[in-house]
Amino acid sequence: MTSPTGQSFFYGSSVPATALVAGGTVPYSVTYHYKLATAGSYTATAAVGPFYDPSTFTQTLGAFSVVGTYQVYATVTDGAAGTATSVTNTFAVSLTTGIAVQDANFETPGVLSGAPFWAHINPVWNPDTNNSIGNPYQQNSVFQSPQDGNEQFTFTGIDPGGIDWVVLLNTNTVSISQDLLASVNAGDTISLTFYGGRSQQASTVDGGVFTAAFMVGSTPYSMSVDTTVLATNSWQSYTLTQVITNSGDLSLQFSAVSGDPWLDNISVVRTIPPSPVSVPPVLGAPKVSGGNLILTGTGGTPNANYTWLSTTNLSAPITWTTNSTGTLNGAGAFTNSISITNRTSFFRLRLP
Repeated sequence: MTSPTGQSFFYGSSVPATALVAGGTVPYSVTYHYKLATAGSYTATAAVGPFYDPSTFTQTLGAFSVVGTYQVYATVTDGAAGTATSVTNTFAVSLTTGIAVQDANFETPGVLSGAPFWAHINPVWNPDTNNSIGNPYQQNSVFQSPQDGNEQFTFTGIDPGGIDWVVLLNTNTVSISQDLLASVNAGDTISLTFYGGRSQQASTVDGGVFTAAFMVGSTPYSMSVDTTVLATNSWQSYTLTQVITNSGDLSLQFSAVSGDPWLDNISVVRTIPPSPVSVPPVLGAPKVSGGNLILTGTGGTPNANYTWLSTTNLSAPITWTTNSTGTLNGAGAFTNSISITNRTSFFRLRLP
């Protein structure tokens, strides 16, 4: 079995399985077996086939909405009723996935200007600048540290995002922004991680302040970063994590505020909440008090509506009528008092 093996799949996504079949008597059929590692038994897919040539056979196991580690293996049956079973592989289903950021480490600079020291920021970042593009030393650029022994002008050591390129945000580079070409939903958690730096270069040694933000539609979620508090020639990792309250397209924006801070190594992670599990209430023992039937329950979905239905006859066809309605409290519990009549009555609880 060639896949899945060790991969992690995003919650709710489809998982493909692939097996390589060789030898035996044609035709072949392949069945995949999978289970949550903590489960007792496997689920088998419908057999794929028949196939008349040794080859690689793929089938979608389905969409997985339970987070955890899974086990999977394949069974092949040939035309002579011979069988072979693959080794058991594992894969994971996670609520978290990375969202791609283009040129996240700034290692693909734009037009060089004043090479080998400066370059324009890659256009994918939509740099908003105050200097003309013809200025060979404009500071809305990426600074190339180690080449030709010039690393001492900015940072010594490897920069967080890679070999040499980092971004300077100041009054020349007003902001950089990027559409991540991804849509997110209210209730998702977005984590934006990046590095801010304070250099040892004379003109930027004091550091500075910038704003880091991700945008959902036109709604910003932001934090302020102050690199003046860092030691010179150092970097600090920062993470902005927010549960978003709206849905829309996701984008990034980094904006200069003051001074000369540096930026590098950007990543974005999305975590979605699991689907809510509907839990039926647990009914308490009925009681009679003052000519009323007292019905109670706990463990329901907080603030959900419910309806008590009643009938006097359980013979088919049964006609249920509404007796009373209510709303579970914030703890998912309820209490109802129903007047007792001289007739035999049966009750049924309905949840939406």
